Amino acid sequence: MRNCLQTTNRVMRALLLTGLLGTWGTRASEAQQAERVRAGTVERIQVYGPGLAGNLSGDSATRHVTVYLPPAYGEDPLRRFPVVYLLHGYTDDDLHWMGFEQHFVNVPAAADAAHASGGARELIVVMPNAYTRFQGSMYANSVTTGNWEDFVARDLVSYIDAHYRTIPQRDSRGLAGHSMGGYGAVRIGMRNTDTFGSVYAMSPCCMPARTASPAAVEAMARAEAVTDMAQFARADFGTRALFASAAAWAPNPENPPFFLDLPTKGGEPQPDVLARMAANAPLAMVDQHIAHLRGLRGLALDSGDDDGAITEATRELHRILEKYNVAHEFEIYPGDHLSGVMERVEKNVLPFFSRTLSFAPAAPRVAGDTITTASGLRYVFLQRGAGERPQPGDRMVIHGIGRLVDGTEFWNTRTEGRPYRYRFLTDRVIRGFEEGMRHVRVGDRVEITMSPELGYGERGNRDIPPHATLIFDYEILSIERE
Repeated sequence: MRNCLQTTNRVMRALLLTGLLGTWGTRASEAQQAERVRAGTVERIQVYGPGLAGNLSGDSATRHVTVYLPPAYGEDPLRRFPVVYLLHGYTDDDLHWMGFEQHFVNVPAAADAAHASGGARELIVVMPNAYTRFQGSMYANSVTTGNWEDFVARDLVSYIDAHYRTIPQRDSRGLAGHSMGGYGAVRIGMRNTDTFGSVYAMSPCCMPARTASPAAVEAMARAEAVTDMAQFARADFGTRALFASAAAWAPNPENPPFFLDLPTKGGEPQPDVLARMAANAPLAMVDQHIAHLRGLRGLALDSGDDDGAITEATRELHRILEKYNVAHEFEIYPGDHLSGVMERVEKNVLPFFSRTLSFAPAAPRVAGDTITTASGLRYVFLQRGAGERPQPGDRMVIHGIGRLVDGTEFWNTRTEGRPYRYRFLTDRVIRGFEEGMRHVRVGDRVEITMSPELGYGERGNRDIPPHATLIFDYEILSIERE
């Protein structure tokens, strides 16, 4: 079935490129010529997200993901490619964006056209299906919807790097999205600059904080009448979008059946809920991420000039970036929220990543390599291995030593006589240890230094005092899979 879908997609996109779709049944010679146009292939796979497991909405933690592979991927088995992670909008999904369903955009066709015209270099495009119980994840971490930011920035990237011929470095990864996906690109992009090197936000929604104006309160209060999913399905777009936003930004495990808090109660605004939702607004958080944004290889924003609040919010983000002298590209073009999206993917988005991503293979791995991530975690590679990278759910077998900056040891598997086993991105560990596993492979020996915020913070833990900087020296011995 997959091969059939791939072949069908290649032929259909080739026909679109040459304008023969309406007459291909009667113009065999031209159709045969169209089939010779170089077209990529499309695969629809499934990827498990440990951070999505157990979400209170009951959505599956195994997500469909569509992968576009450029023509050269099948022609040159030794070549590696940059990857653009593309996020769709609210009520949408990967089937509609990636050419399986008739829609206002067909990304594989746009990519093939960009390659055929020479407007863009060949790269991989990956789109996860973020359609959820509330018709969209908002790409945020939440106990109600699951940890979607972690899924995109960690689980999905780890899986794609392990299963496709990518260039596995941040300078060769881009993040883009439209509408809700544009919001996700801004949010995830500025918070995960150790993973993504370039970001493009198309008509990003949800940028400003919600207000408690009389008109806004009246609109928000309509959601209080919704008491079950049947009523949710019949609600207007704005009410459904409010539920999706509240599920992502104001989750409440003690408030069934939706497990979220709405920003009004009895028609009155709830300041605490509004504050929780405002904390997820990019215009409210951008000031804390200026250094991260300056470190990007490329940043672009766009919007139609007839897109209401989205147009103004995009202009405001542009003004803030200008104030801080953050280099970026910005365009307000004629049109509304859906105007020319496919053309802009072909002629703006993919060319942007062709300019800003690195197409050079990753540098050889050698002992002495040092990495400092956006969170401040510092790696020094004492030994470079040639083994495989862990995948989410793998059990990593590790020998390690943990010590304080004064040399006091609090953990040593070698003196204990047995290695430590850690299930990658599944077991609950301190943030710095989990992040430290994301850049290693079997055979690596690495020393990582983490700040108290990445360790045990102000509370400490047994032999570890409060506010302690921690140093781990560990070696990845092997990976065990069940």
